[in-house]
Amino acid sequence: MDLKAQLQIQQRHWAKQRNRSVVTRIEQLKKLEKMLLENKTELAAAVNQDFGNRSEYETLFAEILSCVNDI
Repeated sequence: MDLKAQLQIQQRHWAKQRNRSVVTRIEQLKKLEKMLLENKTELAAAVNQDFGNRSEYETLFAEILSCVNDI
């Protein structure tokens, strides 16, 4: 699939999601927060593999916990 086709799929999906209720959005954000916290070790390991020898604690604080805090 080319980039333009992929973008069009994403735009159509976004258009369908535009009128989500506040309750639905809050539920989605809570699920995202739970997923990040439940998988923090695996996510930190993946970042370490991508960047090479990056501290797990650095990833937890700089990437994962900052996202959770923003949620």
